[in-house]
Amino acid sequence: MVLDISARNTIEDDELHEESYLDSEEENSEERDIKSPGSLNSLDVLCGLLHRSDMILQQQIVSKMSMCQFAVPLLLPSPDRQGCTFMLWSMRDIVKSWRPHSLINSKSSKEDSIVNVPMPVFSFVRLGTCSISKSQYLNQVLNPSQQNHNFFVHGNMPGGNLPRKHSDGLVEICWYLPAGYKELDAFLDPVAVMNLRGNIESNQEQFRFLISVSSGLFIFIEDINENQRNLLSMIQHKTNMFFILNVRDGEVNPENLKTLFEVLPRPNILVKNKHVNDSQVVRKIQSAMKMIFGKTKETLNLDQIATKATEFNIQIDENSPECRKAKDKAKEITDKIGNVNHYKKETMKLQGDLWKQMSKTEKEMCRMRELGDRDAEEYKSELQAKIVQLQEQQRRHSLTSGMLKFRKVLLSYPLWENKLFLKWLKILLDTKGRHHLRELDTEYQLKSMSLSPEHDLQKCDGSLGVEHFLRELGQFYEAELSKIQDHSLSENRIKMARLPEIVSDLLLDGFPLELIDGDASNIPLQWITDILTALHKKMGGQCSMRVITVLGVQSTGKSTLLNTMFGLQFPVASGRCTRGAFMTLIKVKENFQEELNCDFILVIDTEGLKSLELVSLENSYEHDNELATVIVGLSDITIVNMPMENAEEMKDILQIVVHAFLRMKGICKKSSCLFVHQNMSDVSAPVKNRMARQKFLQQLSEMAKVAARMENRSGINHFSDVINCDIEKDSWYIPGLWYGIPPMASVNSGYSETVSELRQSILGSLQSMDGKPQNFREFAEWIKSLWNAVKHEKFVFSFRNHLVTEAYNQLCIHYADWEWTFQKNIHKWMLETETLIYNLPYEKLGADFRKKQQNDINQVLDHEERAMNLCLEKYFESDFQNAHLLEMFRGDFFRSVNYLRKQLELVLRDNCQKTVRIQKEKSQIQQAQYIDRMEEKIAEMIERRRESKYVGNHNAHKEFEAMWEETVSTLRLSKLERRHVDHEILQQLQRDIGCDANVITEQFQNLHKYKHGGFFLESKHFSNDKSLKDFTASLIDKCNKYVEEVTRKKEDFNEFYSQELLLLINKGLRRRDFQDLQITKRFEFDLKLHIFRSAVFKFQKMHEVFIQRNDPRTCLEMLKPQYYSIFKNMYEKRDKCQRKAEQFCELCLKPAITDHINKYLGKEMLEDILQTRGPAEFKSRTRLQLVILEKLLRTNSLDQYVEYINDYELFVKKWISSYIAENYQDQGPIQEMQLKTLNSLMVKVKRTLNHSTLISSRNLNEFLVQFCKILEKELVISKNDLKVVLFQGKLNVKEFIKDVKWHLQYLQEKVQQEMTLMSLDSILSQLTMKPQEELFRKLIGCGKQCPFCKAPCEAGGAEHKEHFASLHRPRGLGQRVDESSNTLDHSICTTNVISNKSFHNKETDWKPHPYKDYKTHYPDWAISPDMAANASDYWKFVLKEFNDSFAQIYRTNPAKIPEDWYKITRHQALSSLRMALQ
Repeated sequence: MVLDISARNTIEDDELHEESYLDSEEENSEERDIKSPGSLNSLDVLCGLLHRSDMILQQQIVSKMSMCQFAVPLLLPSPDRQGCTFMLWSMRDIVKSWRPHSLINSKSSKEDSIVNVPMPVFSFVRLGTCSISKSQYLNQVLNPSQQNHNFFVHGNMPGGNLPRKHSDGLVEICWYLPAGYKELDAFLDPVAVMNLRGNIESNQEQFRFLISVSSGLFIFIEDINENQRNLLSMIQHKTNMFFILNVRDGEVNPENLKTLFEVLPRPNILVKNKHVNDSQVVRKIQSAMKMIFGKTKETLNLDQIATKATEFNIQIDENSPECRKAKDKAKEITDKIGNVNHYKKETMKLQGDLWKQMSKTEKEMCRMRELGDRDAEEYKSELQAKIVQLQEQQRRHSLTSGMLKFRKVLLSYPLWENKLFLKWLKILLDTKGRHHLRELDTEYQLKSMSLSPEHDLQKCDGSLGVEHFLRELGQFYEAELSKIQDHSLSENRIKMARLPEIVSDLLLDGFPLELIDGDASNIPLQWITDILTALHKKMGGQCSMRVITVLGVQSTGKSTLLNTMFGLQFPVASGRCTRGAFMTLIKVKENFQEELNCDFILVIDTEGLKSLELVSLENSYEHDNELATVIVGLSDITIVNMPMENAEEMKDILQIVVHAFLRMKGICKKSSCLFVHQNMSDVSAPVKNRMARQKFLQQLSEMAKVAARMENRSGINHFSDVINCDIEKDSWYIPGLWYGIPPMASVNSGYSETVSELRQSILGSLQSMDGKPQNFREFAEWIKSLWNAVKHEKFVFSFRNHLVTEAYNQLCIHYADWEWTFQKNIHKWMLETETLIYNLPYEKLGADFRKKQQNDINQVLDHEERAMNLCLEKYFESDFQNAHLLEMFRGDFFRSVNYLRKQLELVLRDNCQKTVRIQKEKSQIQQAQYIDRMEEKIAEMIERRRESKYVGNHNAHKEFEAMWEETVSTLRLSKLERRHVDHEILQQLQRDIGCDANVITEQFQNLHKYKHGGFFLESKHFSNDKSLKDFTASLIDKCNKYVEEVTRKKEDFNEFYSQELLLLINKGLRRRDFQDLQITKRFEFDLKLHIFRSAVFKFQKMHEVFIQRNDPRTCLEMLKPQYYSIFKNMYEKRDKCQRKAEQFCELCLKPAITDHINKYLGKEMLEDILQTRGPAEFKSRTRLQLVILEKLLRTNSLDQYVEYINDYELFVKKWISSYIAENYQDQGPIQEMQLKTLNSLMVKVKRTLNHSTLISSRNLNEFLVQFCKILEKELVISKNDLKVVLFQGKLNVKEFIKDVKWHLQYLQEKVQQEMTLMSLDSILSQLTMKPQEELFRKLIGCGKQCPFCKAPCEAGGAEHKEHFASLHRPRGLGQRVDESSNTLDHSICTTNVISNKSFHNKETDWKPHPYKDYKTHYPDWAISPDMAANASDYWKFVLKEFNDSFAQIYRTNPAKIPEDWYKITRHQALSSLRMALQ
């Protein structure tokens, strides 16, 4: 229900348009209106509307009518015309302000409910028919000078000339209230005017009532018949009655005058004829009214008039049973209220000093402004203890009598009666409040020369409304819940458990609910959360909402603007100092829900910024800043309400608002803003102020720069960098609300029209708004996160949100799936490419091949990168799982995709180059010529035996051995060159360390003497007294594992491996942990020598094993059994073709198939872990932390905690290995994967054997060449083994294929059987892709740790801009020592960053630097303060449990931990962990 001055116009627009075309016709307008089916008299519409409305809606309608200065119904005739109702209740909520002329000198005014104001009553009625408009005359009587407003509907108004069908007998009332201007006011004091609709002959009951209550009665009359004479005889001799006689034909009817003279004296008869105009009649009526009031001084208020109405059997709407019941219950509460301040202090104790102290303590715990020199954790513990103490004091209080009655009504009454009760309570409390504020204003005037902030506070505390009662119940509700949390009360004994559900019903029905308590500048988070959660459940969890808020200076029409736009009930002009913020829900009609993309619109009204009553109070600016930040953070659209065109007076407010918008940009909260300039009287203001708007935009940009500097934000140069705002489109100029001088001013039609256009613009913005609307649960979480962040001074760094965290974790999980798909496809391509390279001869591995290979790499990477980017785009565009909350991380993930591509490109290039190099090295080893020579000798021996027809196997082995040895002795077998690996590494070390080669050479002498020796720390290795043992051991272990991994490869040593080892050492030495220990150059030198002493022997052995494996004689010896078998088989009767087929399967296919399975098994295991069987912790680092820390808490192992903290990478590797061992120990899943790969490959082999090209092969050689060609990306078959198969291979190819197919079945069974006999370690050692290593790379992420406490980074992707950890820990757990006491440092990063404490290390040049400004040295870390008091309880518990043990291990003294840490239980530690990470 909105304010619209044209609301009484019941002629539809199309009818008015039609009339413009019918003016030339003879048909008059009255006839046209009667014929129009949509035409109704305005008063008929009003009566019908009121009859069909409940009491609450009736009151709202009448209140809006009064605001528009419309006459309101006093006596409403029943639909059957058998009586009428006195609309006392409907007028209860009308509050008026005026200045009687007796108060002009004091410049004070009065304000009260119109029901309570005593004033003279003047009634106007009509006898018979009359050609002049009584209502039109009344409008002129009531209009102040130079004003023309239609208080009463009359015949010359649209719809007023239509016949009345249902409103005859309606009595309307209107009031004249003086403004205190002698020249303008028509009356000096308030006056009530009543207007009876219809002839008094047919409405005698109403007429008699009006006679009884009126100070003066005015009867409009034209002709008098006999019945009318009889009626007039009943009221003769009434001195305060006047006739307005209309002379229609210019001559007065003597009979009419005679009759009137018999009833009244001549002065009481006002004649309207052609010689007397309307203005003269109006002045006479006004003079008569003033004369009557001057004589009698008789006044009545509406309560008194209602009492008289009962004497005439007129029903009073307030006398309905439910209304009386609600009133009685409300009066039971308000009758006990004397002094408001005293009542609030004694009755509402929980929201008084206790709540304010708790609010102040909570903020101090977030800001630590009064920390001083005290220990931060001790101080934080003291504040926590104080909060607990305040909660205990709250719990000791009981509900007072008034609060018990209030709660009883809410819990026992249905919704409808609750609404009536709350409305009555509001009305009665407003009455009390106005009386109290009048007393304060009187005191204010008497002490105006000596005002103090205490007086301002007293005035603000003097307000009392329904919100205070609900606020108190909310405090009791939270106090009860705190009993559950400390286990002093069971959930089934909560007395107020139903309250959130009941209040949610009220909110759903449009009741304004307090969101921010302006008195304490705090939000009762649990209370608000549970109300919104109840609403969420009530709506089935499916309803979405958009939020519209308003900000601006006090008393600039913010609430009126919202009420006018959306028909809301935010309190306006109530005489109370309202503080905080209130929210109201608007249900969107079903046919608009899809269009607006939401089911509800939540509108939030706020107190005025820079309030005059509060400006003198402490921290008023901070209060405004907090309020603006929360409101802007909650809103989708923020209306910035500005009282005038010039922004100079709004500069402070705008600075606050711009600051709030900047903070929202920092957390990627998307919203829009509108600037509403009110009280614009000039219609050309939008055009004339174009230059002013540009200047205004410049001011906003300057404010944005200032705010950016305060928030340490870069890249902000214009207001448009902060928020999307078109200053031309989003600037609105609204005329003043009132047309004329209040209190008799009407609502400006320009105001209503412009506000309506503004509303349409806002709804249009909602339609096109990006991002997913929130549901009630998400909104509750957003409130909680915003408020917790606001309580910290560094908003952006303090913002943490459960919804954001949940959405981030979900994105990380999806990203892990996409990343694995990318890697899996690239790995498959790489295996096929490696296989192809191993099948290519040396001459095909030239420049053309390398060029094609690079193009292929780029193509496959481009394809996979596009696919992954597309997945990310769709994820954000579809707003899946609140993806719109992650805009701040969007760039990180897209950069991570590009980073992944680059990393995989390096891997592909390196692997391809390595494979090509290995293949070339093998090809360069001259083996083929030796094999050919040996085959010649064997063939000659076989031929000799055949020619001599030698039969039998006698002496065959001896003869073969003699031939073999003789042939080998005649071959000039070349040997591979042996390299001196130690010399090559020596040169690399010299280049890296930069010292004299002789020094390094000397250290490398007698290497065998040191290869098993440990590394011993000496004083020359460090420049302070901190231990390097753990750091050194970790780095040495990591390097040793790298060397072991490399040396397991069946290839030659390459200097690339030693370069990688050196890079690994340098990377470790650059870690912050080492840097803080001030290591010396000598330490670096000795450590590298120690690591390479061990590595050089293993690298040398790797080289020698390769030489031995690829030596020509060795290769020949490996083929010897196969050739002997061929030689021996010439005596067997078994078919030669079968023997060759078996030899092909065993010698060629079996090792190639086994190698293929080992290449692909690692990928299959990763697929199984990441996509099928594996838990979620393999996809989310935050989830990983939760699982690991839960397990550590269960095992309670000090050694595991020490390893987790000080060597996180090693711990994770062991954890992964343990997982694989536990889940694959029985090898059932592995065998399934092996069998799956084997079956897939066998299908390809069998399909290849049926290939037409192979079947049509002319000989075995052609068959084998084509077979290898088809499977060149699947199998690597040794060329030497193929030569064995080809030897003596003249046979039928088709028969050979048939025999190979027959042997394949046995081959498959044999491979499968051999796989079942392998141990898990043996299987893992043969895999090309190591699952444990790939999982480690995924889980370790960037590998960064908090620079203060060593908590691992949990950020998703590999190329994130900022590192963060959800759970930080006491610094002493990471071997940090409090130098002042030589004890373990128990301080926690999340507390330090909000304290005044400092740190010093190498980055700060060992100079103290404030923790608050840690980003100066660590800009890539985001350390958020704890959002809850118990957020760090997990690590506090760990330090408490193992304090002495950690001190002993770290060779220092135990930490001096606060006393309350000893009270933390294992259960509390677990709950804290889950709250932080789950």
